[in-house]
Amino acid sequence: MKKQPRRSLPPPMPPFEPHGSSSGHCNWYKITQESIRSVKRYLRRYDIQTPPDMSETILRRRTQAVVEYTDKIIDRYKTIPGLEEEQKTETGNLWISLNFVPSLSYNTIEETSHILFAAAIWILDQITSQPDWRRKLFPLLPRESSVLNDLFAPDVWDPAYDYDLILSVMYILNYRNIDIAPMETSDSGTEHVLTTSINASGEQHADVPSRKTYEALIDLIPADAIDRAAKNFEALLWAWTDRYFSCIAPICAASAATVETINQIGRRYNEIREEFGKAMEDAENAKNARLQQMKQRKPSISPLQMTSATSIDDLLGKPAPFRSPLGTAGSASFFTGDDGTVQRALELANRFTAASEEHETAVDKYEELTQKKTSFTISMIRQGYVRQKECEEKYGEETAAAMKPFLISDPYEICFALLWLIENGSDLPWLYGPGCGMMQEVVESLPWGVIEYDEFDDSVWSPEDDDAGEQVSSDSQEKQNAPAKQSSIPDWYDRKYVPKDEDELFTFNRSLAQIVYEETGCIMPRDMHKYDDRLRAIKGYGVKGKDSMALLYLFSALSQARRQAPALNLSDDVELLSGNGLVEKQTQQPLTYDELNERLKQALEENKRLRTSLHESERSSREIKKELSTIRDTAGLEHRELADLRELVFNSKSSPEQEPQENDSVNEAFPYEVRRNTVVFGGHETWLKAIRPMLTDNIRFIDKDMKNFDISIIRNADILWIQPNAVSHDQFYRIIDAARSYRKPVRYFTYASAAKSASQVMNEDR
Repeated sequence: MKKQPRRSLPPPMPPFEPHGSSSGHCNWYKITQESIRSVKRYLRRYDIQTPPDMSETILRRRTQAVVEYTDKIIDRYKTIPGLEEEQKTETGNLWISLNFVPSLSYNTIEETSHILFAAAIWILDQITSQPDWRRKLFPLLPRESSVLNDLFAPDVWDPAYDYDLILSVMYILNYRNIDIAPMETSDSGTEHVLTTSINASGEQHADVPSRKTYEALIDLIPADAIDRAAKNFEALLWAWTDRYFSCIAPICAASAATVETINQIGRRYNEIREEFGKAMEDAENAKNARLQQMKQRKPSISPLQMTSATSIDDLLGKPAPFRSPLGTAGSASFFTGDDGTVQRALELANRFTAASEEHETAVDKYEELTQKKTSFTISMIRQGYVRQKECEEKYGEETAAAMKPFLISDPYEICFALLWLIENGSDLPWLYGPGCGMMQEVVESLPWGVIEYDEFDDSVWSPEDDDAGEQVSSDSQEKQNAPAKQSSIPDWYDRKYVPKDEDELFTFNRSLAQIVYEETGCIMPRDMHKYDDRLRAIKGYGVKGKDSMALLYLFSALSQARRQAPALNLSDDVELLSGNGLVEKQTQQPLTYDELNERLKQALEENKRLRTSLHESERSSREIKKELSTIRDTAGLEHRELADLRELVFNSKSSPEQEPQENDSVNEAFPYEVRRNTVVFGGHETWLKAIRPMLTDNIRFIDKDMKNFDISIIRNADILWIQPNAVSHDQFYRIIDAARSYRKPVRYFTYASAAKSASQVMNEDR
């Protein structure tokens, strides 16, 4: 009988160490460089050639700031469970990864949220509070209004400053370094107007006109206001960072506990392995001794005496494959006898297999927690904070309570502080993780931070009838003036208010309109009921009680003030308005020298007025062209949407036999990592359960019953997908309205199959 070779046991299980962990001194610079290389590999994988703020000069500046603060971060949070001193490597890696999330950039935030425009308003607030500010400020501002046309800013009306005045200050901020080097631009067309290679290398303090103008503007701001702004920026940045680490710490603690569990299982596995090896050796020795005895006795073998050999493989069955370092322990089919050695080996084999499977389960849990940390970080970076409902579902009530938006009383100040700190060499803005995450929350606090106003879509002032304009017919005026069914809406001219501190002989009843004028010198608009029918819309935002009424009054007063009619009949021109048109002013005597000078002055003023009028016409023309371009873009999006709807209608009329069959090669492509920020609305529970494992990374599924989802989800998305067979009408129209507002492409799943739907997303994403 040929002796079977004995198989060796699998190797011992090594200690489990998370990637990058170290018990000794950490080289944070080296770890940061490795993190940057990982980000670059990710960007190359998705063919992102020139990512924002990833030039070598900017990366050096970012690395310097991150490495400088790493030990400070570890020390700041070492008392939080999960981030203790012994977990410093994990905390350091977390901090570095936070600061090098792909595509982080203040410049992309500026492009959509207008940080410099907000900073310009704050600067004006500070300068105009100083004496003689006009004489100091206006010589610094651009003199030609045409140069402002290239600036991209939101459509706002400010009661304190003319729109072009704000743009003039923004112009200085935007082009502060233009005489040092040309404007940097990424492949996507994003201009680098905040962090640039110039301020990253410290070359911004140059003796050039644009820089001198910027510094002269900053010198007009009181020093204590700048100091206060910088301190508030720093306090808010650390508040954001504290919130991030305190909320992610429980996940880190669970991750650290899982690592300890994995290593405990590993040690037990190795102990069982040693016992198992010894038991196999004992069983083999017992078998050999038994065979030797049988040879010496040489008994005759009767078929009645033959029994099948006891086999470990037979008792255990064919071992199932698993990922842990446990292979087949070896064949024990040659073990026979009843001396207990085989039974011992079988028992240890079972324990050996169980320990390996337990180890695999623990490793899976660790990977799940790692993904959870990544998901939490990405959500905060994109939005500034994690939305309450999502946070409660994913991370628990305690984290959701801590994740409420900050009360940012002056977001304009923080926008200025970001620019000032960048230009003055502070490390804080170069901490891109907390910096960009915090600024996402700051800009969302600006008036235009969620949705920008569009006068073309104004339901009150821009009705569909082009001739209606700003005037209201007498019939509609009566309807507008009819008070809404709301007892708290007052009659502004009802004189029913009696002051208590006046002499009784001279006490006059006042109306609300009179009190406003007496205190401010401003008269109320005559039609204070223009927005009464918007009261329901106000409540639709969740505004209740006295706050809703206050908004109603502000709508009426401010919207009409924005459209104040100018006195076009008054001009320094020598011509006057008449019923038949323009007539020239007559003079009875020859003009004197002073009168000629006055005429020349008037002619110059008229020339200036005509140039302004020409500029306004040119700007109007550009706006029309821009609107046409927007219409074309919208038409393109709607054409793709219409194609989906046509296919959806066709499929709904097709019999099941006509639907294409599942393609195995398609199914093999999953799970697919989605590159674009994708949001999916609708879908039944079974469909969602099937499609979620197929699509990972940058995709979010919104439940069909979540009617009051946060609109900013759509603002931050690159593409929207709708499963129309399971979405309510209210939710559908809310999605479509928001998509139109943000000009986001909308696609429809044209099949009920999860696999076909996932293929649609994958093909579009590629």
